[in-house]
Amino acid sequence: MSLETERKRSGREPFAIIEWDLDYCSLTYGTAPCTAAGSTKCYNTRNINADCQDIPNFTSSIKTHSFCTNVANHPQGLNSIPCLVSVSSVTDGEITPGKGMGERISRKIILQDMPYHDRNHDKYWNERTYDAESQGTLFGKLLACNPYHEGSVIRIKSGYLVSPFDPALLETRTYVVNKVERNKNSQVVITVTDFLRLADNDKAQCPTVNTGVLAADMVAGAATLTLSPAGIGNSEYSASGRARINDQLVDFTRVNDVMTLTHGIGGTSTDDHDAGDTVQECKVWTDTNVIDITYELLNTYVGIDAAYLPLATDWATERNRWMNASKATATISEPEGVFDLLTELCEQFQFNIWWDDKNQKVQLKANMPLFGNAVPETLTEKYHMVEDSISSKDLPKNRISQVWVLYNPKNLVETDENRNYRNWFINPVAENLYLSEHVRLIKSRWIQSEGQASALAGRLLNRFKNIPKRLTFNVDAKDGDITVGDIRILDTDEIQSVDGSNEAHQVQIVAVSEIKQGDSFRVSAMSSYFSSRYAFITQPGVVDYSSASEDEKKLGAYISESLGVNFSDGTKPYLIP
Repeated sequence: MSLETERKRSGREPFAIIEWDLDYCSLTYGTAPCTAAGSTKCYNTRNINADCQDIPNFTSSIKTHSFCTNVANHPQGLNSIPCLVSVSSVTDGEITPGKGMGERISRKIILQDMPYHDRNHDKYWNERTYDAESQGTLFGKLLACNPYHEGSVIRIKSGYLVSPFDPALLETRTYVVNKVERNKNSQVVITVTDFLRLADNDKAQCPTVNTGVLAADMVAGAATLTLSPAGIGNSEYSASGRARINDQLVDFTRVNDVMTLTHGIGGTSTDDHDAGDTVQECKVWTDTNVIDITYELLNTYVGIDAAYLPLATDWATERNRWMNASKATATISEPEGVFDLLTELCEQFQFNIWWDDKNQKVQLKANMPLFGNAVPETLTEKYHMVEDSISSKDLPKNRISQVWVLYNPKNLVETDENRNYRNWFINPVAENLYLSEHVRLIKSRWIQSEGQASALAGRLLNRFKNIPKRLTFNVDAKDGDITVGDIRILDTDEIQSVDGSNEAHQVQIVAVSEIKQGDSFRVSAMSSYFSSRYAFITQPGVVDYSSASEDEKKLGAYISESLGVNFSDGTKPYLIP
């Protein structure tokens, strides 16, 4: 029996387990290296100010607390507290092709509070002077011991209950805790969100803020400066790099608290500065692939573990297919929200990132067609969609008739003003059949060349020159393998051809929400059409196009014959990405 088989079975019984990872000291009270001694032992939790009696030796580890659906036939041998009331469907999680970071996933977990004996939570429960079951409640005590739970990891394992119990029939989705509240029904409501919430502007900034200041007044063009307070150079600044003082950029090399300076950097003026002015180190990327920049922002500045960022596998595949030439140059001269920086990169280099809660990793996908001209799977109203559940609407605000890319800033500090950009690239639709224009203006501090600006404009126009549609529909759990980012064909009478027949409409899945746990899902999709075929040049030595099989044609693009626009079989030529 498999999860896929169980999804299709009539009478399936949904079941879920919540696993909550919280910090826990791995030491034993009073046993070296723990030096604590006293009649009241600690609770080994992260509430170290109110609990730990030997803070320097607090040794952090993870303790997993487990809670499950309250069912009559609780699985034998499952060490999980049956207090799970409900898990909400996914809300807000959505990618926004062609724009930016999209919306974050949010879910609510409701757990019933109750008296509890503490044996799974308290290493020294049998040594306490009180009866734990008659004093306080399960979550009252657990939250008191763990007040710093924001950002902790929760896994929702949902699936179906069978006898004998089979954990393989549970699908794991991983989130981080956003907040914990209590309601009037003596219940605890945990709001969880995806890992990219940690990149929100109020949670993560790049570059890291510096607290060093000028130790003395600095005259314009000074060869050196000294940082204050003493010793801060070695604790906060690199040995060399770029720094901002007010509105001036300088390059520097540093020995202890003394920086040797190069002026006239990034189009900024050389000015006088006063003692006490902040010296902020900049973050500089030069001709760096945007996938590497994305990884550094998420790993170094947000703190997402590398295990959730598949740089060497999934991301490398996308880089090799579409994004080898997607390189950026920029100076971030003061701390800015990582979310905003990622939004700029996603829009200006045309890719999406999102949290794949099912596969427990951050996904990255270029705004490009399926690789190798693969044919997407078709979803039909008859076989896949719940009856009468589909709806569609046009998205006229997403249509683009012109793209204006402003790039190559003159002054690296002033990136908001249009006049600060040396170059403008304007790319209109060749024949705008609509009655009005719809201009997308992009000001880019990352793009340095006309080629990059042209590629950005071309990709946007190819996908959005016509008004895209947004379609939403429900599917049964048997089709629950539909995931965000997928490309599919929809066969529905919601979209008809001129003769009234159904139009095979290609879409990208932008959101999937579970309506009822383990039973049904709501799917949102957006039109995903490209007006040309894209592929890489076929390697020398393969058969000619006219002799190639359909599978051989999918391996790469061919150079079109010189005597005509189309190939010998009448198909359109390729475009090189």
